[in-house]
Amino acid sequence: MDLIHCYSMAMVLTRVNHGEFCWIGVLFTIAHIRGGGEMGRKWYENGKLLKKKNTFTDFIAYAEYLIEKKYCSKEKLSIDGRSAGGLLIGAVLNMRPDLFNAAVAGVPFVDVLTTVLDPTIPLTTSEWEEWGDPRREEFYYYMKSYSPVDMTQEFY
Repeated sequence: MDLIHCYSMAMVLTRVNHGEFCWIGVLFTIAHIRGGGEMGRKWYENGKLLKKKNTFTDFIAYAEYLIEKKYCSKEKLSIDGRSAGGLLIGAVLNMRPDLFNAAVAGVPFVDVLTTVLDPTIPLTTSEWEEWGDPRREEFYYYMKSYSPVDMTQEFY
């Protein structure tokens, strides 16, 4: 089993003892996708607002790269994300359900529209700078196009 881990799509680093995974034959990787701050301000800017989907396509491209280079296979590839990283996990599973064997989405932010549309929820209005204000039509429909809860409903 191989694991790609993402805590969130914002500028956050996680502390994980990946050495424990290596002893049992697990390849542990961290994807530095657009929207994070590891690669500079432009990298971060290209993963927010109306460019948020770049974070999902980057993650998918990273998984495809690991498979192409034979670091792992689809049959063993597992993904893990928490908070906004849980949104990432939900979105990529909806976009490419064939690519991953298992997924863990801890405290996932998967109902994007309901959450970001409610200005009474703490932190919501400050998050509009990152996600966009869904009261504006262009942001509403863009968020709906990647929101895991809304994407899942399209399949039924």
